[in-house]
Amino acid sequence: MSVNQQQTLIGYGFNHGLQKLAPLIIRALRNPGAQDFGQYGQQWLNQANPAVPRLWVFMGGNVGSALWAELATGGGSAGVFTSLTVTPGPISLTGATTINIAAGAQNTSIGSGSNTGTLALGNSANTSSSLLGSSVNIDSAAAGSINVGTTTITTGAIAIGSSMSSGTISIGGTGASTGAVSIAPGTAAQTVNIANAAGVKTINIANGISGNDVNVANGANTSAQVVDIASGASGADSVVNILAGNGTAGTQTANVMTGTRAGVVNISTGAAAHVTTIGSSTAGNRTVLASPITQLPGPVYVYTGAGAPANGLALHIGDLYIRTDAGGATERMYIATAAGAWTNVTCAA
Repeated sequence: MSVNQQQTLIGYGFNHGLQKLAPLIIRALRNPGAQDFGQYGQQWLNQANPAVPRLWVFMGGNVGSALWAELATGGGSAGVFTSLTVTPGPISLTGATTINIAAGAQNTSIGSGSNTGTLALGNSANTSSSLLGSSVNIDSAAAGSINVGTTTITTGAIAIGSSMSSGTISIGGTGASTGAVSIAPGTAAQTVNIANAAGVKTINIANGISGNDVNVANGANTSAQVVDIASGASGADSVVNILAGNGTAGTQTANVMTGTRAGVVNISTGAAAHVTTIGSSTAGNRTVLASPITQLPGPVYVYTGAGAPANGLALHIGDLYIRTDAGGATERMYIATAAGAWTNVTCAA
């Protein structure tokens, strides 16, 4: 049943003989409704639950409907507000807290002003999990930094997408901007694992079509470094392909130790029955040995050069010297009969 409180109370006073009094508070066992009218400032108290009383004030009418505003009351009662501004604060919220769960395209901003304070999610004493679900953006429009897990934590883990069964995780570089994405940029000794757990993984690095520049262990190291590729003790077939695609344009070049510093290149040097194939039988295929000395098992050296060989070149019995300039049948090839001694080989005219 609706309530209509329109009467005006009159009382005796000291300054005025008769004066208007504030309307009496309405006590009921329910909340006020749209047809419950009162005087401006009229209060309504719901006494249905004495432990948690709820209080309203009458704000007027709008097209035949009463407008009541709920007031914050003691005892931990709830309050409903159309807007709320607290200046300067502070604000403390305890218990289960829900922010912006209504359907729609509302925006939720936390710490988005031009302040210099700290935004913290969770703390060191929190032993439960924090969940960010659905579509969540953590970014900074200004020239600033976004830090996750930068405190002096000594144990624990930071997991991003660890429970995903599908979807995509993107870190940096998805927009039209430039910049750098660094993983483990600190100077302390660290171990960085990528797809190290069991399970078949497909790992793509710089698979784009824009002429990528991929650098691996390219720093000017000041201490010894080791770069291993598929060097584990495999228990099944292991295939490593380098420049194995069939290109449609341009020239393919594979460079191994092309710098000016002396080094050693080992191919198939393990103690196993390796089969090493260099070149193919395709017409025009060439294998070029640019070194003036070729070593064969023995050891036996094979030399090339213009003119007769100097005796000092003969280091082993069986060393072979092939002249690259014109010579007679007895001047085209030489074989070492002892260290420092050559004898010519007569060739067909």
